[in-house]
Formats: sequence, C-alpha cells, structure tokens
Amino acid sequence: MSDVPVQISVVMPCWNAESTLDACLSALAAQTLAPGTFEVLLVDNNSTDRSIEIAKRHPHVTLLHEAKQGAYAARNRALGEIEGSVVAFTDPDCVPEPDWLERLTAPFADESVQIVLGRPVPVGRSATLEVIAEYEREKEAFVFASDDPSLYYGHTNDMAARRSAFDALGLFEERARGGDTIFVRRVVDRHGCASVRYCPEARVEHREIDGASSWLAKARIYGRSARSYGQVTPSRPLSRRERWHIARATNREKPLSRRLLLYGLLALESVAWRWGQWRGRLGGPA
Repeated sequence: MSDVPVQISVVMPCWNAESTLDACLSALAAQTLAPGTFEVLLVDNNSTDRSIEIAKRHPHVTLLHEAKQGAYAARNRALGEIEGSVVAFTDPDCVPEPDWLERLTAPFADESVQIVLGRPVPVGRSATLEVIAEYEREKEAFVFASDDPSLYYGHTNDMAARRSAFDALGLFEERARGGDTIFVRRVVDRHGCASVRYCPEARVEHREIDGASSWLAKARIYGRSARSYGQVTPSRPLSRRERWHIARATNREKPLSRRLLLYGLLALESVAWRWGQWRGRLGGPA
C-alpha cells in the first residue's frame, strides 16, 4: 500500500454498464498521475448484469453499493467515503484520456476555483460528430466565460469539485436529472462565476454519443431536465443571438458544406430541446 496520501477521489455511479465499464476502469488505471495520489470509488446501483464482476477485476477500484436507485444517490454514497480533498466525477460509458485527471484537477492550484468542467467528446470520427464536438467546445467556452449565472450548468461525466464545497453547500439533490447543475449553481451563487473553470483539455470519450440521433436524443432529455431544475434555480437557454455567435465561432474558416451541416444540426437540436421542454410540461417522457 502506498504511503502517498490520497489527494483526489474519482467517483462513478454504475448501473448495468457491462458493455463499457472495463474500458472506463482500464483508462482510469492508466492515468498519468502518480499511483497512490488518487482513488477510484465505483458505486453499484443495483446492477443485474456483469458490472460487479468486471469491477472486481480492477484492484485499484473500491466497490460500494447504493440501494436507492439513482445516479445522484450513488454519487452521494461515495461522497461519504472519499479521502481526497478534490473529487472528480465520470460515468461508466466514458473513457478518459490518459491525462484527463491531471488536467481536470490542475486548476485547483488556484484557491478561488471550486469546480472544473472538462470536455466530453463523442465517440467516432465522422464529419457530423466532428461538427458536433467543435460546436459543443465553443458553446461551453462561451457559457463558462460568461458572468450570467443563469447559463451555468454541470455535467458529472466530466467534472471535479472541492470536497469542501460539498461540506459547505450540501450533497447533490437526488433527482432523475439536473442535480449536478443545481450544485454548480449553488457554488456560483456563493462564490461567483469565476469559481467555475472550463478545461477543454480534460477530455473523456462519451460512448453514448455515437451519432446525430443520440446527440438529438440527449437534447430532448436536457430540455426536459432544464424545465425540472429551472423550478429550483433560475435558468435560461442560450438566446438565438448567442447561438448564432457560437455557430459563427465554430464555423470560422470552415468550408461551406461544414457550415451548412452545423446550421442544420442546430435547427434540429433546437426542435429536440423544445420537444423535451414540452413533454416535461405535460409530465411525459422526453
């Protein structure tokens, strides 16, 4: 056992993730940070597949269990066990790059930083996915450079926070979606927008997003989620003018075909997001 104190705790909920879990845990074992300086806590959330069996093959993983169904309940379970002063979050359908954890946690050298958001990227290398990834990067850079708290959100597939922030502001609100955004907004309300840092170099490959259809499905879910957490904390979507500004930045020096592809995708995303909002208003699934 290492004598080096654990500085960072990686927390991951898990429910029936056998198809992607091994790749995720192997990537965490191969991180560039020195061994012993970080721990990995996997919280099984009533899996019925081979997820627990796969997790046990990885000796660097501490396996916990949470009976209450829900990813935020699972994350909260781990927060009661962590040793590190910084906690990083990802999901079992994500594969972190080797320097992910090092890059994601480096900004905490600045004591004013409370939360760091990394950059999830789609799996695959098609033109459509490249356009989506480029737009998402520009969008997050715009949002997290803003001084408008109502734009801020979280994504716990690629995010880190100080443990002291949870001690001061409480754990995640246990709901189907949006608990990460509510927590980020608590931090922004307490410490200001500058306490949240965007680090696009801290990348995980998000294997759930493998094409335009899965991206649009997520947009529907996010629309429904935004309606839900908007009842807890003031929130607004990007305006048309802001989306146009981000699209122009994404399309800078791109050929006409790529520009047209992006505009078409954004039109579809807007429809999907609003559909999710509408379904949320009716109380139906997104």
